[in-house]
Amino acid sequence: MSTFSVHYYNSKNTDTTHDWFHNHAVPAIRRHQENKNQNGVKAIILLDNAPAHPDAKKLCSADGKIKCVFLPPNTTSLIQPMDQGVIYTAKRLYRKKFL
Repeated sequence: MSTFSVHYYNSKNTDTTHDWFHNHAVPAIRRHQENKNQNGVKAIILLDNAPAHPDAKKLCSADGKIKCVFLPPNTTSLIQPMDQGVIYTAKRLYRKKFL
């Protein structure tokens, strides 16, 4: 797994999101800002409202310039059009098999 340029976690516990945020996302955002010569730029990461995510207060950088904000519950399909088709198809296929 170390040869890929992605970070893979297979656990649904809150430590994975916390680890990803502090050990991967924050450093990557800082590197990106340094490459663009942007000083003092703030960043917000939007996350879905999954129960596996820790409290938003725990997903904030030490200096408070990078933080996570959660989307309201049950809005993913409204905001992401691709999800509308996937959810509709899943419901239709389930209903067909159920009946």
